[in-house]
Amino acid sequence: MKLVDHVGAFAVLANGGKGSGATPFNRIEDKNGNILEEYKEPTVQSVNPEAVYELISILTDDKSRQFVFGPKNPLTLPGRIVAAKTGTTQNWKDGWTIGFTPQLAAGVWAGNNDSSLMRAGADGVFVAAPMWHKFMEEALKGVPAVDFPVPSGIVQIAYDQGSNRPATRVSKNTHMEPFPWYALPKEAQVSAAPRSLNKNLLTPVTSTNENQTSPLTEPSNLPVQQNTNIVTEQPENPVSTNSPYQDYGGLPNDYPTEPQVKLPNRPELGTGY
Repeated sequence: MKLVDHVGAFAVLANGGKGSGATPFNRIEDKNGNILEEYKEPTVQSVNPEAVYELISILTDDKSRQFVFGPKNPLTLPGRIVAAKTGTTQNWKDGWTIGFTPQLAAGVWAGNNDSSLMRAGADGVFVAAPMWHKFMEEALKGVPAVDFPVPSGIVQIAYDQGSNRPATRVSKNTHMEPFPWYALPKEAQVSAAPRSLNKNLLTPVTSTNENQTSPLTEPSNLPVQQNTNIVTEQPENPVSTNSPYQDYGGLPNDYPTEPQVKLPNRPELGTGY
C-alpha cells in the first residue's frame, strides 16, 4: 500500500467516516497564483460514524499504550487529543507512524530505498514517530485544539477498571467507554444502566425521534436515517432489511438484539447473517 493511500484512509477516520478519495495534490497554481487544476470530489459518508468513533477512542488512548511506549512518547501532542498508530514490518524492513487530529492527518514511512533491512530494533516508534511528531507540531501551530465530534449514536457506559467489564452499582474505580447504540454490552443494560434510562438511547435516531437528543453525546449533523425499524425486544424474526448498517461489529454476545440484516448469499463463503 502506498503511503498516500494509507494516510487517505486515516483521513476518513479523522473526518468521522466521511471521505472524498486520496490525492497527493489539492491544486496546481501558476506563478501568479491562478489555479490551473484543482481536485474536487464529493464528500460521502463511507464508514459508520459510530464505529469510527470507537476506533478513535482506542487510537487516542495514550494511557493504555504507555506500558509499551512510556509517558511523553512521540505519539502525543501537548494540549491536543491525537490519534496515532505505529507499525513495523518483519525484520525491520519498514517503519510507519500514521496519526491525526480532527483537522489534520499525516503519515511517515521510514526505510531504505533499495528495500534492504534497517538494523534490528528499528521500530516505527523510533524511526518514524519522531518525524511525524515534529511535522504535526509545526503544521498545527496556531490551529486551535479541538475534540473529535461525538456521533449521536454513541452511548457512554461506565466500566469497572478492575474487571474491565461494565460497572455494577457497587463498582468504585470506573471510567467511561463509548459504545454504538447497536452493540451495547448486555451487562450494561442490566447492571449499569440507571432504572430511569430513556429507552430511546438504545435505538437509532429516526423520523419518529429525530428531535430527541441524548444528554450523553453531542447532536450529530448527519442526515436522519429514514424507515429504520426500531427493535427494543427480541423479535420473532430478527431479520430486517431496513437497518442503517450491514456490519454490526463487536462480539456476538454484545448485541442487545440479534443482527437485523440478512446479507446476500455467497456460495463460496456459505450463508450467514
